[in-house]
Amino acid sequence: RRDSNAALARVATVLGLAYPVCFFLLTLSSEHVNATLEGAMAVDGLAGLIDAIRDNLVWRMLWVGAVLFIPYFIFGVFIAALFKSAGESEYHQYYAADLIGASLGCILFVIVLDSFGYPGGLFLIFVCTFAGAAAFSMVRGGRTLIVPAVLGFAAASAVLNPHFLSLLEPEPPLNQLARNYERTYQVDQKWRFWNAQSRVAMLAMEDRSSGDRVSVYAHEDGAGWAYVPPAPDAASPSPGGSLSGLQNSSHDLSRFVTMYGAKRILVLFAGVGSDMVALDRQCGGRCTITGVEINHQMVEHGLAGGSPGMRRFLDRPEITLEVAEAREFLGRDPNRYDAILLSWWGAGTSHYLGTSGMLAQFMYTKQAFESLLQHLTPDGLIVLY
Repeated sequence: RRDSNAALARVATVLGLAYPVCFFLLTLSSEHVNATLEGAMAVDGLAGLIDAIRDNLVWRMLWVGAVLFIPYFIFGVFIAALFKSAGESEYHQYYAADLIGASLGCILFVIVLDSFGYPGGLFLIFVCTFAGAAAFSMVRGGRTLIVPAVLGFAAASAVLNPHFLSLLEPEPPLNQLARNYERTYQVDQKWRFWNAQSRVAMLAMEDRSSGDRVSVYAHEDGAGWAYVPPAPDAASPSPGGSLSGLQNSSHDLSRFVTMYGAKRILVLFAGVGSDMVALDRQCGGRCTITGVEINHQMVEHGLAGGSPGMRRFLDRPEITLEVAEAREFLGRDPNRYDAILLSWWGAGTSHYLGTSGMLAQFMYTKQAFESLLQHLTPDGLIVLY
Protein backbone atom coordinates (compact mmCIF):
# COMPACT_ATOMS: atom_id res chain seq x y z
CA ARG A 1 0.00 0.00 0.00
CA ARG A 2 2.76 2.46 0.90
CA ASP A 3 4.59 1.78 -2.35
CA SER A 4 1.44 2.14 -4.47
CA ASN A 5 0.52 5.44 -2.78
CA ALA A 6 4.00 6.77 -3.46
CA ALA A 7 3.66 5.83 -7.13
CA LEU A 8 0.23 7.45 -7.34
CA ALA A 9 1.59 10.61 -5.72
CA ARG A 10 4.40 10.78 -8.28
CA VAL A 11 2.06 10.28 -11.24
CA ALA A 12 -0.37 12.90 -9.89
CA THR A 13 2.52 15.35 -9.46
CA VAL A 14 3.65 14.77 -13.04
CA LEU A 15 0.04 15.29 -14.18
CA GLY A 16 -0.09 18.59 -12.28
CA LEU A 17 3.12 19.72 -14.01
CA ALA A 18 1.77 18.64 -17.40
CA TYR A 19 -1.28 20.90 -17.18
CA PRO A 20 0.49 24.31 -17.34
CA VAL A 21 2.83 22.96 -20.03
CA CYS A 22 -0.13 21.85 -22.15
CA PHE A 23 -2.01 25.12 -21.63
CA PHE A 24 1.13 26.98 -22.69
CA LEU A 25 1.55 24.87 -25.84
CA LEU A 26 -2.11 25.35 -26.80
CA THR A 27 -1.89 29.11 -26.22
CA LEU A 28 1.33 29.29 -28.25
CA SER A 29 -0.39 27.40 -31.06
CA SER A 30 -3.41 29.72 -30.84
CA GLU A 31 -1.18 32.80 -31.17
CA HIS A 32 0.56 31.31 -34.21
CA VAL A 33 -2.77 30.53 -35.88
CA ASN A 34 -4.11 34.01 -35.00
CA ALA A 35 -1.11 35.64 -36.67
CA THR A 36 -1.63 33.48 -39.77
CA LEU A 37 -5.34 34.34 -39.96
CA GLU A 38 -4.75 38.06 -39.39
CA GLY A 39 -2.12 38.08 -42.15
CA ALA A 40 -4.48 36.27 -44.54
CA MET A 41 -7.31 38.73 -43.82
CA ALA A 42 -4.97 41.68 -44.39
CA VAL A 43 -4.15 40.37 -47.86
CA ASP A 44 -7.47 38.97 -49.11
CA GLY A 45 -10.21 39.66 -46.56
CA LEU A 46 -12.80 36.97 -45.88
CA ALA A 47 -11.62 34.82 -48.80
CA GLY A 48 -8.11 34.86 -47.38
CA LEU A 49 -9.43 33.90 -43.95
CA ILE A 50 -11.33 30.92 -45.36
CA ASP A 51 -8.29 29.74 -47.32
CA ALA A 52 -6.04 30.09 -44.25
CA ILE A 53 -8.46 28.13 -42.05
CA ARG A 54 -8.72 25.40 -44.66
CA ASP A 55 -4.94 25.19 -45.13
CA ASN A 56 -4.17 25.05 -41.40
CA LEU A 57 -7.16 23.13 -40.01
CA VAL A 58 -5.73 19.60 -40.24
CA TRP A 59 -2.35 20.53 -38.75
CA ARG A 60 -4.08 22.53 -36.02
CA MET A 61 -6.26 19.53 -35.14
CA LEU A 62 -3.28 17.18 -35.09
CA TRP A 63 -1.30 19.56 -32.87
CA VAL A 64 -4.16 20.02 -30.39
CA GLY A 65 -4.71 16.24 -30.34
CA ALA A 66 -1.01 15.62 -29.67
CA VAL A 67 -0.95 18.15 -26.81
CA LEU A 68 -4.15 16.81 -25.22
CA PHE A 69 -2.74 13.29 -25.47
CA ILE A 70 -0.17 14.17 -22.79
CA PRO A 71 -2.47 14.77 -19.78
CA TYR A 72 -4.96 12.10 -20.90
CA PHE A 73 -2.18 9.52 -21.12
CA ILE A 74 -0.74 10.46 -17.72
CA PHE A 75 -4.20 10.32 -16.15
CA GLY A 76 -4.74 6.93 -17.80
CA VAL A 77 -1.53 5.71 -16.17
CA PHE A 78 -2.80 7.05 -12.84
CA ILE A 79 -6.14 5.21 -13.18
CA ALA A 80 -4.37 1.99 -14.16
CA ALA A 81 -2.04 2.23 -11.16
CA LEU A 82 -4.98 3.01 -8.88
CA PHE A 83 -6.96 -0.07 -9.91
CA LYS A 84 -3.84 -2.22 -9.85
CA SER A 85 -3.32 -1.28 -6.22
CA ALA A 86 -6.90 -2.24 -5.29
CA GLY A 87 -8.60 -5.57 -4.85
CA GLU A 88 -11.46 -6.54 -7.16
CA SER A 89 -13.89 -6.27 -4.25
CA GLU A 90 -13.07 -2.53 -4.05
CA TYR A 91 -13.63 -1.69 -7.72
CA HIS A 92 -17.24 -0.60 -7.23
CA GLN A 93 -16.17 1.79 -4.47
CA TYR A 94 -13.48 3.35 -6.65
CA TYR A 95 -15.91 3.73 -9.54
CA ALA A 96 -18.59 5.28 -7.30
CA ALA A 97 -16.02 7.73 -5.94
CA ASP A 98 -15.00 8.58 -9.52
CA LEU A 99 -18.60 9.36 -10.54
CA ILE A 100 -19.28 11.43 -7.42
CA GLY A 101 -16.01 13.33 -7.80
CA ALA A 102 -16.65 14.04 -11.48
CA SER A 103 -20.17 15.33 -10.72
CA LEU A 104 -18.98 17.59 -7.91
CA GLY A 105 -16.11 18.76 -10.09
CA CYS A 106 -18.48 19.81 -12.89
CA ILE A 107 -20.68 21.75 -10.48
CA LEU A 108 -17.73 23.40 -8.77
CA PHE A 109 -16.14 24.32 -12.10
CA VAL A 110 -19.31 26.11 -13.24
CA ILE A 111 -19.42 28.05 -9.96
CA VAL A 112 -15.73 28.98 -10.16
CA LEU A 113 -15.91 30.07 -13.82
CA ASP A 114 -18.96 32.24 -13.16
CA SER A 115 -17.36 33.80 -10.10
CA PHE A 116 -13.70 34.17 -11.07
CA GLY A 117 -13.51 33.57 -14.83
CA TYR A 118 -10.59 31.90 -16.60
CA PRO A 119 -8.07 32.33 -13.73
CA GLY A 120 -10.51 30.58 -11.40
CA GLY A 121 -10.76 27.62 -13.76
CA LEU A 122 -6.97 27.24 -13.93
CA PHE A 123 -6.69 27.65 -10.16
CA LEU A 124 -9.18 24.83 -9.56
CA ILE A 125 -7.39 22.48 -11.99
CA PHE A 126 -3.94 23.05 -10.48
CA VAL A 127 -5.02 22.99 -6.84
CA CYS A 128 -7.13 19.82 -7.16
CA THR A 129 -4.38 17.92 -8.98
CA PHE A 130 -1.57 18.81 -6.59
CA ALA A 131 -3.89 18.37 -3.60
CA GLY A 132 -4.55 14.82 -4.83
CA ALA A 133 -0.82 14.20 -5.09
CA ALA A 134 -0.35 15.57 -1.57
CA ALA A 135 -3.12 13.32 -0.23
CA PHE A 136 -1.34 10.21 -1.50
CA SER A 137 1.99 11.54 -0.20
CA MET A 138 0.58 11.90 3.31
CA VAL A 139 0.53 8.12 3.65
CA ARG A 140 4.33 8.09 3.62
CA GLY A 141 4.64 11.37 5.50
CA GLY A 142 7.83 13.33 5.83
CA ARG A 143 9.39 15.21 2.95
CA THR A 144 7.37 13.44 0.22
CA LEU A 145 4.47 15.76 1.05
CA ILE A 146 6.54 18.89 0.50
CA VAL A 147 7.00 18.60 -3.28
CA PRO A 148 3.30 18.54 -4.37
CA ALA A 149 2.39 21.06 -1.67
CA VAL A 150 5.03 23.54 -2.86
CA LEU A 151 4.19 22.97 -6.54
CA GLY A 152 0.48 23.40 -5.86
CA PHE A 153 1.06 26.65 -3.98
CA ALA A 154 3.37 27.92 -6.73
CA ALA A 155 0.91 27.07 -9.51
CA ALA A 156 -2.02 28.61 -7.65
CA SER A 157 -0.03 31.79 -6.95
CA ALA A 158 1.18 32.03 -10.56
CA VAL A 159 -2.41 32.11 -11.83
CA LEU A 160 -2.84 35.42 -10.03
CA ASN A 161 0.04 36.92 -12.03
CA PRO A 162 -1.29 38.63 -15.21
CA HIS A 163 1.90 37.93 -17.19
CA PHE A 164 1.90 34.23 -16.33
CA LEU A 165 -1.83 34.03 -16.99
CA SER A 166 -1.37 35.52 -20.49
CA LEU A 167 0.91 32.58 -21.35
CA LEU A 168 -1.90 30.11 -20.57
CA GLU A 169 -4.98 31.90 -21.93
CA PRO A 170 -5.73 31.53 -25.65
CA GLU A 171 -7.21 34.63 -27.29
CA PRO A 172 -9.28 34.65 -30.49
CA PRO A 173 -7.98 36.87 -33.34
CA LEU A 174 -9.44 40.33 -32.74
CA ASN A 175 -10.55 41.07 -36.31
CA GLN A 176 -12.22 37.69 -36.61
CA LEU A 177 -13.94 38.28 -33.28
CA ALA A 178 -15.24 41.57 -34.70
CA ARG A 179 -15.94 40.06 -38.16
CA ASN A 180 -13.71 42.82 -39.51
CA TYR A 181 -12.56 40.67 -42.42
CA GLU A 182 -12.01 43.56 -44.83
CA ARG A 183 -10.46 45.85 -42.17
CA THR A 184 -13.20 48.41 -42.71
CA TYR A 185 -13.21 49.55 -39.07
CA GLN A 186 -10.93 50.04 -36.10
CA VAL A 187 -11.52 47.53 -33.29
CA ASP A 188 -10.54 47.71 -29.61
CA GLN A 189 -11.29 45.08 -26.97
CA LYS A 190 -12.45 46.92 -23.85
CA TRP A 191 -13.33 43.98 -21.58
CA ARG A 192 -13.47 40.19 -21.57
CA PHE A 193 -14.65 37.45 -19.23
CA TRP A 194 -14.91 33.66 -19.35
CA ASN A 195 -17.96 32.11 -17.70
CA ALA A 196 -19.80 28.81 -17.78
CA GLN A 197 -21.59 29.79 -21.02
CA SER A 198 -18.81 31.23 -23.15
CA ARG A 199 -16.00 33.73 -23.45
CA VAL A 200 -17.59 37.17 -23.84
CA ALA A 201 -15.74 40.32 -24.87
CA MET A 202 -16.87 43.92 -25.34
CA LEU A 203 -15.58 45.43 -28.59
CA ALA A 204 -15.57 49.11 -29.53
CA MET A 205 -15.78 49.43 -33.33
CA GLU A 206 -15.37 52.57 -35.46
CA ASP A 207 -16.06 52.66 -39.19
CA ARG A 208 -12.91 53.99 -40.85
CA SER A 209 -14.79 55.77 -43.65
CA SER A 210 -17.86 57.22 -41.91
CA GLY A 211 -16.67 57.49 -38.31
CA ASP A 212 -19.73 55.59 -37.06
CA ARG A 213 -19.17 53.92 -33.72
CA VAL A 214 -20.87 50.97 -32.13
CA SER A 215 -20.09 48.55 -29.32
CA VAL A 216 -20.89 44.84 -29.28
CA TYR A 217 -20.47 41.95 -26.89
CA ALA A 218 -18.88 39.13 -28.90
CA HIS A 219 -19.21 35.56 -27.67
CA GLU A 220 -16.62 32.80 -28.06
CA ASP A 221 -14.67 33.43 -31.31
CA GLY A 222 -17.34 35.79 -32.65
CA ALA A 223 -20.07 33.14 -33.03
CA GLY A 224 -22.56 35.37 -31.23
CA TRP A 225 -23.03 39.13 -30.95
CA ALA A 226 -25.08 41.39 -28.69
CA TYR A 227 -25.25 45.07 -29.64
CA VAL A 228 -24.85 47.71 -26.97
CA PRO A 229 -27.85 50.03 -27.45
CA PRO A 230 -27.42 53.79 -27.65
CA ALA A 231 -28.63 55.72 -24.63
CA PRO A 232 -32.40 55.07 -24.42
CA ASP A 233 -33.10 58.81 -24.26
CA ALA A 234 -30.78 59.64 -27.19
CA ALA A 235 -31.64 59.98 -30.86
CA SER A 236 -31.60 56.85 -33.02
CA PRO A 237 -28.32 56.23 -34.85
CA SER A 238 -28.16 57.71 -38.31
CA PRO A 239 -28.22 55.20 -41.19
CA GLY A 240 -24.95 56.48 -42.62
CA GLY A 241 -22.26 53.84 -42.26
CA SER A 242 -22.07 50.07 -42.20
CA LEU A 243 -22.13 49.81 -38.41
CA SER A 244 -25.15 52.04 -37.80
CA GLY A 245 -26.85 50.30 -40.71
CA LEU A 246 -26.48 46.97 -38.92
CA GLN A 247 -27.84 48.45 -35.72
CA ASN A 248 -30.74 50.13 -37.54
CA SER A 249 -31.98 46.72 -38.70
CA SER A 250 -33.06 46.22 -35.08
CA HIS A 251 -35.25 49.32 -35.37
CA ASP A 252 -36.77 48.09 -38.63
CA LEU A 253 -37.75 44.90 -36.84
CA SER A 254 -39.24 46.90 -33.96
CA ARG A 255 -41.45 48.85 -36.36
CA PHE A 256 -42.70 45.54 -37.78
CA VAL A 257 -43.57 44.21 -34.30
CA THR A 258 -45.32 47.36 -33.11
CA MET A 259 -47.33 47.96 -36.29
CA TYR A 260 -49.47 44.97 -35.26
CA GLY A 261 -50.45 46.82 -32.09
CA ALA A 262 -48.42 44.70 -29.68
CA LYS A 263 -48.44 46.21 -26.19
CA ARG A 264 -47.02 43.36 -24.11
CA ILE A 265 -43.76 42.05 -25.61
CA LEU A 266 -41.29 39.33 -24.61
CA VAL A 267 -37.73 39.47 -26.00
CA LEU A 268 -35.66 36.28 -25.75
CA PHE A 269 -31.85 36.42 -26.23
CA ALA A 270 -32.16 40.05 -25.14
CA GLY A 271 -28.42 40.68 -24.77
CA VAL A 272 -27.96 44.03 -23.04
CA GLY A 273 -31.30 45.41 -24.24
CA SER A 274 -30.73 46.75 -27.76
CA ASP A 275 -34.03 45.41 -29.14
CA MET A 276 -35.85 46.40 -25.96
CA VAL A 277 -34.76 50.02 -26.40
CA ALA A 278 -35.79 49.98 -30.08
CA LEU A 279 -39.21 48.48 -29.25
CA ASP A 280 -39.78 51.04 -26.52
CA ARG A 281 -39.09 53.86 -28.98
CA GLN A 282 -41.51 52.47 -31.50
CA CYS A 283 -44.14 52.05 -28.78
CA GLY A 284 -43.64 55.62 -27.60
CA GLY A 285 -42.96 54.26 -24.11
CA ARG A 286 -46.43 52.68 -23.85
CA CYS A 287 -45.45 48.96 -24.09
CA THR A 288 -44.67 46.51 -21.33
CA ILE A 289 -41.41 44.85 -22.38
CA THR A 290 -39.70 41.86 -20.74
CA GLY A 291 -36.24 40.72 -21.84
CA VAL A 292 -34.54 37.42 -20.99
CA GLU A 293 -30.76 36.93 -21.19
CA ILE A 294 -28.69 34.10 -19.70
CA ASN A 295 -25.22 35.69 -19.57
CA HIS A 296 -25.31 37.58 -16.29
CA GLN A 297 -21.70 38.89 -16.46
CA MET A 298 -22.50 40.58 -19.76
CA VAL A 299 -25.68 42.14 -18.36
CA GLU A 300 -23.91 43.33 -15.21
CA HIS A 301 -21.06 44.85 -17.23
CA GLY A 302 -23.50 46.53 -19.60
CA LEU A 303 -25.43 48.08 -16.74
CA ALA A 304 -22.24 49.14 -14.98
CA GLY A 305 -21.15 51.35 -17.85
CA GLY A 306 -21.14 49.56 -21.19
CA SER A 307 -24.64 50.76 -22.05
CA PRO A 308 -25.34 54.41 -21.16
CA GLY A 309 -28.64 55.15 -19.50
CA MET A 310 -29.71 51.50 -19.29
CA ARG A 311 -30.17 51.58 -15.52
CA ARG A 312 -32.67 54.43 -15.81
CA PHE A 313 -34.39 52.55 -18.63
CA LEU A 314 -34.71 49.35 -16.61
CA ASP A 315 -35.89 51.20 -13.51
CA ARG A 316 -39.14 51.95 -15.28
CA PRO A 317 -41.92 49.66 -13.95
CA GLU A 318 -42.98 48.43 -17.40
CA ILE A 319 -39.43 47.43 -18.45
CA THR A 320 -37.76 44.23 -17.12
CA LEU A 321 -34.51 42.51 -18.09
CA GLU A 322 -34.32 39.14 -16.36
CA VAL A 323 -31.17 37.01 -16.20
CA ALA A 324 -32.40 33.47 -16.89
CA GLU A 325 -32.31 30.68 -19.43
CA ALA A 326 -35.13 31.07 -21.96
CA ARG A 327 -36.35 27.48 -21.49
CA GLU A 328 -36.45 27.79 -17.72
CA PHE A 329 -38.10 31.23 -17.87
CA LEU A 330 -40.92 30.00 -20.12
CA GLY A 331 -41.46 27.03 -17.83
CA ARG A 332 -42.29 29.24 -14.84
CA ASP A 333 -43.72 32.36 -16.49
CA PRO A 334 -47.56 32.48 -16.34
CA ASN A 335 -47.92 35.57 -18.57
CA ARG A 336 -49.15 35.83 -22.16
CA TYR A 337 -47.71 38.27 -24.68
CA ASP A 338 -48.91 40.08 -27.79
CA ALA A 339 -45.51 39.48 -29.39
CA ILE A 340 -42.55 37.21 -28.63
CA LEU A 341 -39.28 38.13 -30.32
CA LEU A 342 -36.46 35.61 -30.65
CA SER A 343 -33.79 38.24 -31.10
CA TRP A 344 -30.83 37.89 -33.43
CA TRP A 345 -27.85 36.80 -31.34
CA GLY A 346 -25.26 36.85 -34.07
CA ALA A 347 -25.12 33.17 -34.97
CA GLY A 348 -25.11 31.58 -38.41
CA THR A 349 -27.63 29.17 -39.90
CA SER A 350 -25.99 26.08 -38.42
CA HIS A 351 -26.97 27.13 -34.90
CA TYR A 352 -30.65 27.40 -35.81
CA LEU A 353 -30.61 24.00 -37.54
CA GLY A 354 -29.28 22.27 -34.44
CA THR A 355 -25.99 21.18 -36.02
CA SER A 356 -24.16 23.28 -33.42
CA GLY A 357 -25.00 22.61 -29.79
CA MET A 358 -25.27 26.19 -28.61
CA LEU A 359 -27.26 27.53 -25.68
CA ALA A 360 -30.09 28.77 -27.89
CA GLN A 361 -30.51 25.50 -29.75
CA PHE A 362 -33.57 24.36 -27.75
CA MET A 363 -35.54 27.47 -28.70
CA TYR A 364 -35.66 26.31 -32.34
CA THR A 365 -37.22 22.91 -31.56
CA LYS A 366 -40.82 21.76 -31.84
CA GLN A 367 -41.12 21.56 -28.05
CA ALA A 368 -39.95 25.14 -27.65
CA PHE A 369 -42.53 26.44 -30.11
CA GLU A 370 -45.27 24.59 -28.24
CA SER A 371 -44.18 26.51 -25.15
CA LEU A 372 -43.99 29.80 -27.05
CA LEU A 373 -47.50 29.35 -28.46
CA GLN A 374 -48.84 28.77 -24.96
CA HIS A 375 -47.45 32.17 -23.96
CA LEU A 376 -49.20 34.06 -26.79
CA THR A 377 -52.46 35.96 -26.66
CA PRO A 378 -55.06 34.70 -29.22
CA ASP A 379 -53.89 37.24 -31.81
CA GLY A 380 -50.26 37.11 -30.71
CA LEU A 381 -47.20 37.14 -32.94
CA ILE A 382 -43.91 35.20 -32.84
CA VAL A 383 -40.99 36.83 -34.64
CA LEU A 384 -37.66 35.13 -35.39
CA TYR A 385 -34.91 37.53 -36.26
